Amino acid sequence: MPAIVTGVVGFIVGILTTLVAPSLKYWLDKRFLKYKLTMDYEYEQRKRLRELIGCYHGQLIQAAENLDDRIWSLYRRKKTNWLAVGGNYADPGNYYFTTMVYKFLAFYAVIRQFEEENLFIDIRIAEEKDLDLLKYLRACLVRVRVRMVSYALFYEKDVSNRPLRC
Repeated sequence: MPAIVTGVVGFIVGILTTLVAPSLKYWLDKRFLKYKLTMDYEYEQRKRLRELIGCYHGQLIQAAENLDDRIWSLYRRKKTNWLAVGGNYADPGNYYFTTMVYKFLAFYAVIRQFEEENLFIDIRIAEEKDLDLLKYLRACLVRVRVRMVSYALFYEKDVSNRPLRC
């Protein structure tokens, strides 16, 4: 009798193993593949973001330092009225005004280029320090756009003849 029970139990275990093992293997392989694809995707996105930050980091720091130096220079020499050009923006004698505009636009352009290239990178998986940089640059862009629009709306007299672009 124990030999028959052992045989029946062995038969049932064999059938269950034959039927369940492929299903279990398929399910486990599917989960592992999903996990592996997710990890590969996150790694590639982080890698692309770090490479992009690496490309623009030096340019951004240089443009920010140049703008910072010019702003501090303007602050130290505020009584000279070097930015008061009286509407004559193209005069070569307005070197200080021209370079101030250039340094501001150079900083803005680097941020804008970075944002354009960053458009296709998934920032949901960015590390915290990278995300802080992205948020800071986004805040700079938004603030500059708001200032440009508010200046155009409240200080320019002939706004209706020019298109407003942000």
